[in-house]
Amino acid sequence: MSSSTVLANNPPWKTPAKRAVTLPSSALSAPPVPPPRSASLTHEEPTHEEPKPDEQVGGHGGGIVFMGDGRLAKRSELREMAFYENTERFRILRTKGALQPELAQFIDFVPHYYGSLAENLKAQHEQKLKRGEHSELPPEAHEADPEHPMILMEDLCFPFKKPCVADIKLGPKLYEDSATTYKKTYMTAYAAATTADQLGVLVSGYKIWDPSTKSYAKYPKKYGYSLTVNTWPLGLRTLFSDSRNKLVFRHTIPPLIARLKRLQNAVQHMQGHRMISSSILIIFDGAPVTESHHAKSDADVPKPADVEKTVDLRVIDFNHSYYEGTSKAGYTGIDDNYLYGLETLIRTLEVVYRMPFDGPPATGKGFRLRRRTTEPKAEDPEVVAAAKRNEEAWTAWWADPAVVSIMHRKTEGKEGKDIATQAAAAGSAAAVAAAGAVGTAIHVSGAVPAMQGAVESMRKWWKVDKEKEAAAAGAAAEEGKH
Repeated sequence: MSSSTVLANNPPWKTPAKRAVTLPSSALSAPPVPPPRSASLTHEEPTHEEPKPDEQVGGHGGGIVFMGDGRLAKRSELREMAFYENTERFRILRTKGALQPELAQFIDFVPHYYGSLAENLKAQHEQKLKRGEHSELPPEAHEADPEHPMILMEDLCFPFKKPCVADIKLGPKLYEDSATTYKKTYMTAYAAATTADQLGVLVSGYKIWDPSTKSYAKYPKKYGYSLTVNTWPLGLRTLFSDSRNKLVFRHTIPPLIARLKRLQNAVQHMQGHRMISSSILIIFDGAPVTESHHAKSDADVPKPADVEKTVDLRVIDFNHSYYEGTSKAGYTGIDDNYLYGLETLIRTLEVVYRMPFDGPPATGKGFRLRRRTTEPKAEDPEVVAAAKRNEEAWTAWWADPAVVSIMHRKTEGKEGKDIATQAAAAGSAAAVAAAGAVGTAIHVSGAVPAMQGAVESMRKWWKVDKEKEAAAAGAAAEEGKH
């Protein structure tokens, strides 16, 4: 099966069967009812496989070919090609000092683009003929699907030995203003059924190098779909944890936050720019953490001498992205939709960085995002003491003033356009409620109420689990008396 066939059978708006939303053909304008959200904080186990550095994370299977030379071939669309071509023109203008500072800063987050695969193959063929060498045009030099050409771009994972990768989509609004009524309704329900609507973030996939098992743990799209406002902070923590749920990659978080803030500063000053349904690609090298099986704290985790060189962060997926003046919609103002998700991601990373090294206590079904490979014996004094210390650490985290201040911190910057009207037209009740809470204009810090709710929900689960545990212990004690 060709790459184009695979992509045709897997359009970007296709929802997995588990969370499928069906629209009646007779009422395309009526918003479909999203499936009920599960209250459980447990998730399916990740798959563990042998190391495969050249592997796609998120996106749509069959659309990427790794060239092995620092480039990759990716099935694209003409709109995305236009965005990349404009970016390369801006790179040239930057060398001449003819580019505004914010735009010059932004293009550093866009992967390098090397043209279409077909054009590159034809150029190589012509060069060989000029040198008098025998050459035949490969089949890939004749683009089978001109509307969805294969393009060559920078392979961002190539510099890393054990790349850990996360693909996170940003923004509660996942469609363009020019989209059909069906597409708007469908994508609104899609966002409402995931974390996109309330938090402006949606995990498309993780691939994490696990130093304790010497294998990759893969979290597919359905993992991101299963996350809720309750579980989002711990879901992001998973990216920086090993199979024992220990935060072994905590050291990569500060440089990632610094990069996100630089990106945020650039986007806040780019008028008429839009990145709809675009993603952030987080990459860090898992190779420096050679062993974590015996680690009991951050001090036991080996770290690289220069952490900055082991992390990267880029913006990807530009099928619905436009620079100022390049869209028929004539967008004006800043991209408040994108900034909403960006603010959520920054604050959540700051919260995750302050979490205890060990994962949350596995009381009942709460917070246990991964099963332990072996259950410790409760009577082991050392295990009991370690569990008590961990419980105290998480109890302190709930009340950490730094965590509270992150949730309530005001973001300096411009207010976004009034998207309450757009949200109402799309049927996004959560966005409308948020707009009503803070005024007609949604500030770029509009993610605060949702994030604050996420932490509060976690605290409630913690309290309920502890009460259940205490009740069960009391019942067992009473039973023992009889």
